[in-house]
Amino acid sequence: GAATTASGGATGGGLVGRLVTTSAGIAQGNVISNHRVRIFTVHLPTSASPIANTALLHTVSNDHGGPIRAVSYDVATDSIVTASNDGTVKIRDGSTGEAHTTLSHPATFASADGQPPMLLDVACLGGGRYACTAEDGTCVIWYTQDDHGGSGSGEPQTLDHPSSVWTVRPLPNGDIVTGCQDGFLRIYTTDDGRLAPPEEVAALADAVAASRTKKSSGPSAEEVAALPQWEMCALTQGRSEGQVQMFNKGGRAIAAQWSAASGTWIEIGEVTGTNENAGSIDGVTYEHVFPIEIEDPASGGVRKLQIGYNNGENQFVVAQRFIDANELPQYHLAQIADYIRQRAGADAGPATLGMEAAPAGGAAAAPGAAEPMDIAAGGPQQPAYAHLPVRGYKSFETGATAQGLGKIVAKAREFNATLTTNLTTEEIGPTLDSLCQTLAATNRYHASKVSDEELAAVGKMVRHWDAERVFPALDLARLLAVHPDAATSRREAFWTEVVAAALAKCKEEVSGTAAVAVPMLTMRLCTNCFKGGVGSIKAVTGQLVDVLQCAEDLAGSTNKNVRLAVSTVILNAASYGVSNGGLDAAASKKILAVVGAIVGSGLYESEGVVRALVALGSALLIPGAGGVAAKEEAKSLHFESMVGHVASQHGDKAKGAADEIRSILQS
Repeated sequence: GAATTASGGATGGGLVGRLVTTSAGIAQGNVISNHRVRIFTVHLPTSASPIANTALLHTVSNDHGGPIRAVSYDVATDSIVTASNDGTVKIRDGSTGEAHTTLSHPATFASADGQPPMLLDVACLGGGRYACTAEDGTCVIWYTQDDHGGSGSGEPQTLDHPSSVWTVRPLPNGDIVTGCQDGFLRIYTTDDGRLAPPEEVAALADAVAASRTKKSSGPSAEEVAALPQWEMCALTQGRSEGQVQMFNKGGRAIAAQWSAASGTWIEIGEVTGTNENAGSIDGVTYEHVFPIEIEDPASGGVRKLQIGYNNGENQFVVAQRFIDANELPQYHLAQIADYIRQRAGADAGPATLGMEAAPAGGAAAAPGAAEPMDIAAGGPQQPAYAHLPVRGYKSFETGATAQGLGKIVAKAREFNATLTTNLTTEEIGPTLDSLCQTLAATNRYHASKVSDEELAAVGKMVRHWDAERVFPALDLARLLAVHPDAATSRREAFWTEVVAAALAKCKEEVSGTAAVAVPMLTMRLCTNCFKGGVGSIKAVTGQLVDVLQCAEDLAGSTNKNVRLAVSTVILNAASYGVSNGGLDAAASKKILAVVGAIVGSGLYESEGVVRALVALGSALLIPGAGGVAAKEEAKSLHFESMVGHVASQHGDKAKGAADEIRSILQS
């Protein structure tokens, strides 16, 4: 934290002053909170009372979005001024500490991802001028008053430096001095008579330009190798609260911040070069945002889309996510993945799916040179249907909010107190709290991590809690399955155990809330596993016949939420078979068995019926032996006449899918 003092008056007990302190907060999992501004009165020592006495007057908590790094006092206006890691300076009432003005670092609005730099120092320059320094190599000055004491323009001035600027101070003559990471003190003035020689100004500009060039490429392999290992961070003691240091974590440079309260380093993020391709899509920031144009045969035009990609992601996973979101044909998968691989780190023109690549160097092709490619080449050679096959995966992701997760964890804690196979105090407390913070921040899924300890706590509940009380754990597992880091290939064994345990719970006799919650959440969990990563996908497809058997057993449920989950899990199973080159005959035929149970029950709402019919039609189009077996089974069970009758009661989508199913079976 930081501290500053303000003068006061004299009383019979001696001079009274005010002391202001700020704090960097307390680490709670991956989040730092409880950063505060405190104002004390101080009775200074006198001959009669040689010990200073302090009393806390006011506390303001968490009005900054990050640790508070610096504080200053403006004598002229009796204002307290604070600067924070959140990129803002707040001007506060000198008596209460309440903020009345917030000044934001201009880089917050100029950067591609809207992320501010961390502020390192703040100073009051007088006359309504305030200066802050930042880790991005800038010193920013705000003019909140004009020359006549009125409101200023609000337009800040930025002084660029070659490296992080650690401090700024006003000088008696009106100049300011900054202290930079490169070891130089630099004095800035508004007096033409004190300006530095032109060659010094030019040298500074060159140094700033060279620094930015280096930043754009990030730390070199040699520089990363020279950093202390992250695994040994526990042996590295921070020098002060909020200190930032780089570590080598698996060959990557990461930045971490020291928390004196917890005695630990808190990982902030990876240190990378700046990237002109960075940007955001629908409020989610990415290290690369690339344009993609897709020919639309129906309109004869081009759909202009964007795809987001972060360094280190699997291009095929990103491409699949893009296909799902935009309902594109599955056979574009390899083409999109190749495009991402070519574009990452490059500055080329947009790729047009269905067109030849542009010439090297981005030059325009000669007229007639870029002939349209047959986008079906290498893809399925089958008639084009409007409804079939299903593209991508459905999921159940509602509840991934702080409020929703809070209810789930509260129920888990209630049950935990009654069980002998309960979680430890650490598992049921900080571990689940940390997991919920991660799951609630859905816009950070591309960058956030789920620890082995967090997975283990959920796995322990799913495996060992009885069926009457397991449903909060199944709910957490459902949301975990769509988190990219939680569902990676190295977590396959975890998901295999969780899916198997969930299926086993469905076979147990239960009553009350669990009678609906356990089957519903088991089916939702299996559904979401298809949309997760390689680990969760392998886990659910490795037990696919068992999953589908459970779905068939539950198909006659009297609860509409269970019914929708059943129809959705078979929809995803069929989609997997289509997009991954096939299913075995047993799984394909089992999809048809579930569809038969759904249709035969007469219980399903229109959305459930549509999903079941699309699952059926997609199963018929699965490549290889699985599709052949499904087709033969459908013909032997007279699905052709059955689907027409069912669809007639459930709207145009159902009728359209039924018409296409009949066309497939007649071919």
